[in-house]
Amino acid sequence: MTPDELKQFFRDLEIPPRENRLDNSRREAREQEERRFACEREKSRNLTDSEMQRWRDYFHELIASERAATAKLGERNFQREVMARALGEIQQEIEDRNKQAIDTALAGVRASIEALSQEITKRETIDTGAIVELPNPLARHDAA
Repeated sequence: MTPDELKQFFRDLEIPPRENRLDNSRREAREQEERRFACEREKSRNLTDSEMQRWRDYFHELIASERAATAKLGERNFQREVMARALGEIQQEIEDRNKQAIDTALAGVRASIEALSQEITKRETIDTGAIVELPNPLARHDAA
């Protein structure tokens, strides 16, 4: 049987072929090198206690600053809400005062118009043909 046939035979049986000493030593050296690199990689991943403490301090400080910013934002929102309510009340008060002032002024104008209407009606019944000078209703309100 040739060496190639022998290798094929062992592959078919799923029996690993025997390694010669050179292959065996190379494999062991490769495995040892891999273990050494794995150990070095593991060491490089580990942080010292002081480095871990610095990271903890950094994250605690970051969390504290975020909480402070959130609290400040909440306080500002509360202040805005209070100011908006106060401005709304002031605006409502101004609108009520203006409405009351307009109603008062219109009531006076209505009374003047009513008095003028009665005067016209009275004059029409008399109708003397003379030019009659009617009272100026706006003169009373200008003085007020």
